[in-house]
Amino acid sequence: LYHYLEHQKVVMRRRTAFELKKAEARAHILEGLRIALDHIDEIIALIRGSQTTEIARNGLMEQFNLSYDQAQAILDM
Repeated sequence: LYHYLEHQKVVMRRRTAFELKKAEARAHILEGLRIALDHIDEIIALIRGSQTTEIARNGLMEQFNLSYDQAQAILDM
């Protein structure tokens, strides 16, 4: 019984850590989307003025201090 309970503790810690990491990644993306909403006109102009998605992504990352994942989430919309 002791070993089973110890195993369940390990499983619960791992699952909680996994869910926390997933939630933090989602929060990071949502931060980028909030920044995009605050500057929606500039972002639309930047995306429309870019020749490729790579140029648009790099422009978003430089101009608005977004991470790669945040910029990609904005472009995916």
